Amino acid sequence: MGQLFSTSRKVVLLHGQTQVTYPVPSNNTDLYDLHADLCRKFKLETSAIISGFIVDHENGGPVCPIRLIAALKGGERCRLVVLQHAVEDLLQLPVPPARLDRDQILNLMVSWKMLKEGTAEQRMFSFEKLCSALSDKGFAYIAVQAGQSEIVRNAVKAAKDFFADPLESKVRNKVSFPRSKFVGYSKQGKREFFQVRKVGSHYRFPWPEDEQGTSDFASAIRVLYEELSQCSRYLLENLCPLLQLDANEIRQMLDSQDDGHLENERNDKSDDVAASDFFVGSDVLRLYQYHRPLGEAPPGIANAATGIHADMGLLTVAPCANLPGLVMLSPDACRWLDVEASLYAVMDDDKLESLTMEEHPREELSLPHCDLHVESSGAPGDLKELEHKFFVVFAGETLGNLSRGKIRAPLHYVDEYVIGRPRISMPFFTRARPDSKIRRIQHSSHCNEVSVASFMEDVVLTSRPWIKPRPPPNFVVDFIRKRQGKQDHVRTSFKSDY
Repeated sequence: MGQLFSTSRKVVLLHGQTQVTYPVPSNNTDLYDLHADLCRKFKLETSAIISGFIVDHENGGPVCPIRLIAALKGGERCRLVVLQHAVEDLLQLPVPPARLDRDQILNLMVSWKMLKEGTAEQRMFSFEKLCSALSDKGFAYIAVQAGQSEIVRNAVKAAKDFFADPLESKVRNKVSFPRSKFVGYSKQGKREFFQVRKVGSHYRFPWPEDEQGTSDFASAIRVLYEELSQCSRYLLENLCPLLQLDANEIRQMLDSQDDGHLENERNDKSDDVAASDFFVGSDVLRLYQYHRPLGEAPPGIANAATGIHADMGLLTVAPCANLPGLVMLSPDACRWLDVEASLYAVMDDDKLESLTMEEHPREELSLPHCDLHVESSGAPGDLKELEHKFFVVFAGETLGNLSRGKIRAPLHYVDEYVIGRPRISMPFFTRARPDSKIRRIQHSSHCNEVSVASFMEDVVLTSRPWIKPRPPPNFVVDFIRKRQGKQDHVRTSFKSDY
């Protein structure tokens, strides 16, 4: 066993009415020794298991697995997540992600047709079910309509074609702005992506073009952006009453849908330049490609191209990727859930688009503890691609704060266990404007309301245990790690592009 505690950092841990100032464990701490010590401090029953903690819980922070406690910086207030029954190997996360069965999926699924076109009673039932899934389980599925599926299918095809282009061609499709913001192409380690956010009239959007100056890629992705933007805003507005939020106030925190453009030409070529001409949108659509060559070992959680994190914004709407990979931490911190692979259980069900409360009433969901996923074996072509019939919806840190934890941003990562085939994912992040205000942050130096940008940079990026402080530069070590293809499974702190 290594050293149990660090020598200087301390955090406030809470459970029930008990509050304890506790030293941050060292990285060498045996989790079973830590668990035993915490149980003594909080006088817990011998059958209880501390599965995780909620960082910054009074301000709607996310649930974290207990393994991340050694990464706390000191000064945080965390509420322990305590289960009243033992779970095998719980303290040794990561374990293979669990799949949900068909009934469990249907308890988390709502129909877009019922959300949008149902009777008043059906719409209310569907939004209550959606809110319950987000609150209790961290995410929800939406069974979308045929037209939405076609939009996603076209975008996936366009993205595959774009990412197949030579690197020297793709890197030309990028425009950078101050504060680390950019639109267009980027390659980060083992993943590459194309980022879409609206730009002001002084800018052109860097779509790739063919010899005729046109772009099927641009056409498909613009349609996808508009569809996901409208979908996300509709969901957010109708969730507000259930979260006791003012829909008008939330609407004012968003960019106007008339702001900015996604065209390949500047809209304003005059010399008169207003501040709005340099607008960069808050909402973001990212087209990711994950593609590891045959023969390369699956990276697991330790070397994932997209490691453990929670999203920053209000609401994320992610069309189901063509191959599974999205993995989320269950709200009780006791299991990683294979969100997309679970959908194989319902992929061929044609009734989901019109799912109603009569066909499948809302019920309590019991998460699995041992139904582990089966990894793709043999040739990579053995695994059937997922159909584009579902959106996955979950909250970001900003909505967690505004709702005071009624909905929390779930921790998630991408498990790249399908090797040799490209995985295309296209999450849309609805974000509040950086200058919009949120209520005061409890137990912090911010006594009054603060901007969303300050919340991100002064709270989220400095206190979340999956974000490591940036170390002093060591160019030799960085060069060696880059050559070896290594990267940390927790993020390094960076200047927010919010």
